[in-house]
Amino acid sequence: MRQNIRIMKDVTEYCSTRKIIHIDMDCFYAQVEERNHPELKNLPIIIGGPTPTRGVVCTANYIAREFGVGAGQSTYEAFKKCPNLILIHPKFKLYKAVSASIRKIFEQYTHKVQSIGLDEAYLDVTDVQACHGSATLVAQQIMSDIWNRTQLTCSAGVSFNKLIAKIASDWNKPNGLCVVPPDQRLDFMRSVPLLKIPSIGPKSARLLKSINLTTAQDVIASPLPILINTLGINKAIKIYQACHGVCHAEVEPFRLRQTFTSETTYYEPINFSGLVKAIDDLSVLFHHTFSALDPAHFYQRTITKVVLKFRDEYFHTKTKTIPITEEESRNLIKHRAWSDKSLKNITEHFEVFIDKDARIRLLGIGIRFKDSYAEQFELKLLNETY
Repeated sequence: MRQNIRIMKDVTEYCSTRKIIHIDMDCFYAQVEERNHPELKNLPIIIGGPTPTRGVVCTANYIAREFGVGAGQSTYEAFKKCPNLILIHPKFKLYKAVSASIRKIFEQYTHKVQSIGLDEAYLDVTDVQACHGSATLVAQQIMSDIWNRTQLTCSAGVSFNKLIAKIASDWNKPNGLCVVPPDQRLDFMRSVPLLKIPSIGPKSARLLKSINLTTAQDVIASPLPILINTLGINKAIKIYQACHGVCHAEVEPFRLRQTFTSETTYYEPINFSGLVKAIDDLSVLFHHTFSALDPAHFYQRTITKVVLKFRDEYFHTKTKTIPITEEESRNLIKHRAWSDKSLKNITEHFEVFIDKDARIRLLGIGIRFKDSYAEQFELKLLNETY
């Protein structure tokens, strides 16, 4: 009962004077390519590869998305949906340079910047005096600054916490702004589909759909005991609060990653016979996304574990953890890609791990870092900053 009272207090009384902006670049990699190659505008393009029949999509421009093409798909599937696609190999050195230029714009307003990959960031502008202290005006100015410096558009969400700011930045894409003040929290959240809420994954969304809950409003109106029976108490409380727009997370300027995972979902489940090719494609996606991480995550660090993930057509999920040698760790950190030997080992483990009669809906490959150098990294960061 005490816990229930605490939840209701958070939901009914939670308010904050914080001002949070979430900036999300519009199809970032594709937009950079369109800027540098104007002849690509108005054509469907994807960033990924390496070929139309092997590899994955990192991102797609908005024209390609109209055909149902999106990040995480195999390039083979993407070209089936849109045969006229133009495939461009990622240029991470270029994207990182553009991202660094954008971050400098953020830091003109606040040093409380938490980057998420190369294309999005949270900014805490609570104490910022620019633009008369208005977070909305700061967001508009940042959008303008990014355009003037890079000729790229972004979308922004402005609110009093990270959760709502993140959802809001996706509300008026592309090149849009959405502002949600504290007194409009519930009005905004009521219309949000559950899969648009960052803390709700596909599995939880399916469980909620099984009891006819598909929007935040459905969860808000649902008795908490029903949610607990469906999800378990911890997840139910977390989702219940998220649907009410409650989030206490701070903007953290930098936090070392402990894990990293790349996953591919197959909307048409594949057979075991397609496993080797699927793993090969997934390794390409892993390389693309792993290469996009800030180099600071790798400073004096060691990877100790590989995590394999599998989900079948009935949504049964299994994971397996396997060790990685120091030599493999060094190679992976240096090249941001699996060696042939490592990929062969991963494939062999998957082949044992997955039943030969299974229909594969999802595959994932991830890693875990050893954190013994976190303290040295923080000291180095402080020395470089001050």
